[in-house]
Amino acid sequence: MTAATGSGPASSAPVTDAPVPQGVLEVVEAACLLPWGAAAAGLPGAAERALPPLPGFAMSRFSPLVAETARRLLRAAAARAPIDGGATGIVLATLFGDSTTVDQHTRRQLRGLPHNPLFFYESVHSAGVGMVGIEHGISGPVSCLSLRRDFTAEALASADLQLDDDGVEQVLLIGVELAPTERTRAVHRQWAAADRGESLPADDVGVALLLRRPRDHDAVVTDGAVPDDEQATALPGRRPRPAGNTTGLLPAPGDSERELLGHLAGLVAVCSALDRVRASDLTGSLLVRSTSDFRPHS
Repeated sequence: MTAATGSGPASSAPVTDAPVPQGVLEVVEAACLLPWGAAAAGLPGAAERALPPLPGFAMSRFSPLVAETARRLLRAAAARAPIDGGATGIVLATLFGDSTTVDQHTRRQLRGLPHNPLFFYESVHSAGVGMVGIEHGISGPVSCLSLRRDFTAEALASADLQLDDDGVEQVLLIGVELAPTERTRAVHRQWAAADRGESLPADDVGVALLLRRPRDHDAVVTDGAVPDDEQATALPGRRPRPAGNTTGLLPAPGDSERELLGHLAGLVAVCSALDRVRASDLTGSLLVRSTSDFRPHS
């Protein structure tokens, strides 16, 4: 994966008027969390197994992982600029969601035990997202999605759709998956037999991106600074938007990352790409795209 640098073609790219590709998003901040203990050594977001407790959520790691991943991102973002909670939406993307709570509830039913209302509360994804909103003063729209195919592209496209709302200026995209269970592995094997899909993560994974439309609408990169394969473009010290002939702006994770991180490898790759940009330029900009459709900028 490569990125343009300040000394490369991006710094002298011509500025022209061009259609804005639909789904071109600026990554304002990013964070990932792999609470695997020693098993996560050398991976982005490596952390101890224990997660900070989340009041009201004691049966599963799903909502605490959502909350802590969002917390890490929003703290970093707030250190750069205040967060306008009223203009911030949230998209939570997952495949199986809170599989721990669902499996526990199913086992109780099979044993003939009475229903526990806490299982329902914890298994509703918007409940955990609501705690994120309360803690950080975010009151924009919320979408909770289960994505089976093209996880990265569909998650980014959903964030892009929220940005079409006149009142939404930025979107907190959270991707979370728990370690596979016997049930989720069995279901995934059936899906894989029907059509080749993305693998499951090896363990709990959380990743969050703060996304918005590129702010500098007059700067358009039209030369080779914008890669035409599945990569991201990083432009230090400015916020350009790519020209209409761009064909792809997604970081491509390596095989080892795909094996360990499964369908969340793409979002983690975006997080890692921004980290590399910010390591050399704290004001660097990263653009990603989820769709190849184009529309004029209004």
